[in-house]
Amino acid sequence: MAAAAVLLLTLCLSCSHTDSAKVRSRHDIIRLMDRADALLGTDDSAAMAALDSIDAASISGRKQNARYALLYSEAMYKNYIPAGSDSLIMVAVRYYSVGSDIESRFRAFYQLGCIYAEMNRKPDALLAFTQAEHLSVAIKDDYKLGLLNTQLGNAFFKSFDFSRALGYYKTAFSYYSKAYRNSHKIHALYNIACCEMQLDSFKQAYSTFDTVQTMASDIEDNYLLFNCLLNKLNCSMFSDDVVLAESDMKQITELFGDSFDDAISLSTFAKYNILTGNFQKARLYLDKGWENSMTLSDSISMYDYESILLEEAGKYDSAIVMCRNAISMERQNFQFGMGHPLTGAMSDYYKNISEIEMLKVSRNHFIFIIFIIIFMAAVIVFVFSIRSRRLKYESDRQSLILTINELRLREDSSNDTINQLNAKINSLFRRPLLESEYFLAKIIDADTFISSGRIKPETERTKLYQSQTDILYKELKKKFDTIVSDGYQDELDKIINSSCDNIMEQIINGQFAISKKDLLIIRLSIAGFSPNSISYLTGNSRTSVYKQRQRTIAKIEGKDPELALMICNILSIR
Repeated sequence: MAAAAVLLLTLCLSCSHTDSAKVRSRHDIIRLMDRADALLGTDDSAAMAALDSIDAASISGRKQNARYALLYSEAMYKNYIPAGSDSLIMVAVRYYSVGSDIESRFRAFYQLGCIYAEMNRKPDALLAFTQAEHLSVAIKDDYKLGLLNTQLGNAFFKSFDFSRALGYYKTAFSYYSKAYRNSHKIHALYNIACCEMQLDSFKQAYSTFDTVQTMASDIEDNYLLFNCLLNKLNCSMFSDDVVLAESDMKQITELFGDSFDDAISLSTFAKYNILTGNFQKARLYLDKGWENSMTLSDSISMYDYESILLEEAGKYDSAIVMCRNAISMERQNFQFGMGHPLTGAMSDYYKNISEIEMLKVSRNHFIFIIFIIIFMAAVIVFVFSIRSRRLKYESDRQSLILTINELRLREDSSNDTINQLNAKINSLFRRPLLESEYFLAKIIDADTFISSGRIKPETERTKLYQSQTDILYKELKKKFDTIVSDGYQDELDKIINSSCDNIMEQIINGQFAISKKDLLIIRLSIAGFSPNSISYLTGNSRTSVYKQRQRTIAKIEGKDPELALMICNILSIR
């Protein structure tokens, strides 16, 4: 198995790295890997160039293949090149998982965690980092230990476990101080301040941000400086200290002006103006914020502040809608309880059993016993049919919530072209998305009301369920049908063509005999939709989406291999 992995690595890498000018000598390959290892962390581009000059097909032996896989994975990560999969680093992980080379094993698991974090596979990333943490007692490099603790802090911060994240960030700060890594130490202190703010220690967080602000000013890191000022403003507002907030806002405008495009800044400034009673200026910031791509947390804030402004203007119904939109996104990971009529069914079941036991005394009731058995079977079938409907309902709702999230969370990419494309696509789908979130909020309210137990008669429960969920889901489906309508798809083609070298125009005009459904799937894939979301939008199964996409690419490859390669490269980045 290990030999097969090495062979696979060699073949894969040889496809992209074989060249007449490549280094093939065993002695020179080892020398170049030594050079790359020494350059990593100081001159990452030079390390990448040294590794690229090696002919991977000429590397012999499991040890050298594992070392090359580790170094190449590290160089890609440090040069901001997305790995796409864990296949390369796993060659190193499998080899170093046994043997006495603890440092290389530590590096392999740490790099595996970095790649999983980059791929947004949070549980896998945390597991890999934890494996590296178990090995850290044998590691003497303070800088590497600082990086590991930073990654562990990031993992727990994203999981909303701010107390554990704070502990790891403090440990990272200590290691960076020992390693004399000033820039890393400053960022670790910034992370500590962010945790303190999330733990509601606003005065302590304000003081820490103030310290980081001074350090950021000394090293002329304007990005970090601005974030410190913005978070200080948030701490002031969370503490309801209007005087301090006014001072922070004045400092921001003096250093950076008041013209901002990112949603985080705009929502913060809108909150500041609401706090100071300047509702007209808050409206200007919010209107500008809605025009920009936003993360989920930004959206929740925008909806909250929007509801306050609408309430101030006397538009109470609209304010309630905005509150519901915020609530629906806050609750999206919550497991909603559904009313399962199992208790009554099981009560009838046991009652029927007791009747059967009594009827067994008399043979004259044999036919009645058969009837009871059939009735029991019908009850069981009825219960399981209701349960299957509930499970399907839950599955449909989770798919819907994931699709809404994906339409909103479109900036998680390290590629500037993809970021720009995501922003345009987000703007295109904003209207149906906001309408869908309104209906989703109403469904959540209906589900919560049903599960609260305040509705006792089963007929009333069924009536409310039909009126508040089934009907609303039909309305939601109509909103999502607009996204796959011809008008929206034409607009989507224009956006993709403007960012990706007219790729959709080449596909449509290439006479590849592609059906309308296959074209829709390949279009949504290039636009960045996941197979799960494409499955929900098109009504196809997830397996069908994969097969139809592969079949479409194969048709294009048969007539235009370059176009097929371009599609594969875009999908790889996605």
